[in-house]
Amino acid sequence: MASCGLLFGPEQCAKLLASLHVIFITHSHLDHTNGLFTMVQERCRAFTELGLPYRPLVLVCNRTIRKITSMYARSYQNIDRLVNYVDLPYVYIEDTAGIHPRAVNSLPSPGAVTDLTKHLPKQLFSPTAWNLRSVKAVQVLHTRAANGFVFECERDGRRVVFSGDTKPCPLLEQHGREADVLVHECTFEDGMEADALRKRHSTMRQAFDSAQRMRAKHVFFTHFSSRYARCPPLPDYLLEAGNFTVANDYMLAPFDLLPVFPKLLPVFRELFREELFTNHMKSMKRKLERQPQPNVADQQHKFGHLKQQKYINNVAAVGSSQVETSCLKATEG
Repeated sequence: MASCGLLFGPEQCAKLLASLHVIFITHSHLDHTNGLFTMVQERCRAFTELGLPYRPLVLVCNRTIRKITSMYARSYQNIDRLVNYVDLPYVYIEDTAGIHPRAVNSLPSPGAVTDLTKHLPKQLFSPTAWNLRSVKAVQVLHTRAANGFVFECERDGRRVVFSGDTKPCPLLEQHGREADVLVHECTFEDGMEADALRKRHSTMRQAFDSAQRMRAKHVFFTHFSSRYARCPPLPDYLLEAGNFTVANDYMLAPFDLLPVFPKLLPVFRELFREELFTNHMKSMKRKLERQPQPNVADQQHKFGHLKQQKYINNVAAVGSSQVETSCLKATEG
């Protein structure tokens, strides 16, 4: 809310909040829910300040979010009267290989895709006012109840895909094909695939390849690890592709300016040159630390074996020389 106020000022901020119709929440991790309650409360206040009758905010979320709102209600304030919930169903991804479901690297079943358009409250949903023709929730590969979203605009038919937190997800690629805009998480840098797999996130190259398979026209990478305080790594393949960029705080991306954003990457490289160099050196250090270190005992054994073999070879050479000398003397005699 402070950020919104800094960008637009109190009056414009109130108008923006009053024009907010719906919030889509991907999953229940705190970095995706913090600020929700302040948003709902400030939106209610905006209606009062503008002298408008209150219109409930539509909150599209899974049932784990309802647990958080219930806890908040018991401790602070019940926001149920201010929102209209739309529950996201999810399909439990069974593991047929005996691995814990969170470690499964398989594709969710087709039932993990939900057309939310028909579930939106009819008394509040307006395709024209919301500029929303349709929206799908796609279960992605993160927590058991995490979703990405595929939006289709009402006015011009543009398609916007938001991945949420996920590993590379073939189901999202399938339903987000030919997206006009793709916002994809990119938590880890290349070379940290093991960390990404364990935490069910994507590396930059994995997100890049997923966007390529999706044939997305404009791609914004976001959700970078906190180890990249100011700027994530910017490998050459991003610049060479020509339609990729990285999201930043306070960034606004109108549709008509989308081709401009990839041109910011060289600017970021120059602006954050020291940070990028420092991160690169840390990355090289991690790679060296991950390399297997030689075992001292094995090295000593190998060295001892080499010395022994060298001694045997020398003895053999001396013996051979003595035999040749004896044969020569016998011949001369």
